Amino acid sequence: MIEDKDKQINKTSNAEETNEHADTASKIAKIDVILRQILEPNAYDRMSNIKIAKGEQFYLAVAQQLIMYYQKFRIKLSDATVKKILLAISSQTHKDYKIKFVRR
Repeated sequence: MIEDKDKQINKTSNAEETNEHADTASKIAKIDVILRQILEPNAYDRMSNIKIAKGEQFYLAVAQQLIMYYQKFRIKLSDATVKKILLAISSQTHKDYKIKFVRR
């Protein structure tokens, strides 16, 4: 009885995870289509590398920033522009770590 409930809970949680992953994948696919239209080829390649290196959540955040930038200025974004936006975002999220040695 208890094992059946545990199996059912595991199945529902696995189904929810699958749905969330599918939603994220569909979001990324839509954003990829938009980015291909608004970015120059070098800039699009850079964003593809970012998706692999930094992960999907960071990629989505940067992509949303790029889309907003495009909506504001209506120009195709170059690789240099993407670099500047990435530097601005990374400077906001960068944490300085200090290691302090205590000697006794």
